[in-house]
Amino acid sequence: GLLSAPASASASAARRGHSLPLAAATQRAPPEVEALVGEGAGKDWVECLLEYEDRPASQAAEVWVFRKRTRGEFERLMHMRINGGYPPGGEGQDRPVDYSAAGISVACRERAVDADLTCAECVRVLTGGAYGNGGISVPAYPPKPNILDCLDLSRSIAVEQGKRENGSPLITQLTETAFCNSVRLRG
Repeated sequence: GLLSAPASASASAARRGHSLPLAAATQRAPPEVEALVGEGAGKDWVECLLEYEDRPASQAAEVWVFRKRTRGEFERLMHMRINGGYPPGGEGQDRPVDYSAAGISVACRERAVDADLTCAECVRVLTGGAYGNGGISVPAYPPKPNILDCLDLSRSIAVEQGKRENGSPLITQLTETAFCNSVRLRG
């Protein structure tokens, strides 16, 4: 059946200038963002400061924020941005970026959910299906300056990629993982 939106969610949305439909098409209501932020929600996100030694001041640093469980995909994104691609091999999913060889210092820390962060850039990494293990990175379209909207782009979906010899569908998994570049230091 359909669930009504909780009164607290309606009031919260009204404060932000949004309206909620009277019924949601889900079996369970998602957790309220205010509750997560208010409780600190543990340290569910990671924030990484990257400082580039050989770039002009206008591109000297970036701060990336992402969900802790997507750390491996963040390494994939950094390979794409720094090395021009994701390398084959490695132990399982462990293919760390050699930041120092690229002239980059990196410092990461766990952080609590913060709905007030703004993304200067929201990027998705797509893997699986036609993109294979190497994947591609694409900007969010339309742009998603709100961090919750950005990170909510992460998902896994089954994609039909043709038919097998017996006529049954060939289904592969496509994974989209979103990352928020919350700060780009300008000179």
